[in-house]
Amino acid sequence: MVYPRRRYTHLRPSVAQILSLLNIVANQEDRWPSMSDRTWATGVHKFYGTTYSAE
Repeated sequence: MVYPRRRYTHLRPSVAQILSLLNIVANQEDRWPSMSDRTWATGVHKFYGTTYSAE
């Protein structure tokens, strides 16, 4: 069976969108979360469905 060829041009990001994403990533390299923050840790464990135990 031969499927028709589809062009997903609406899924191709523009150069400006790619540069914008690269700029966001570059600006956040120095903003790591505080791993000792209980609120952050609880949120991560809740997202992954694991248990949090402060040792």
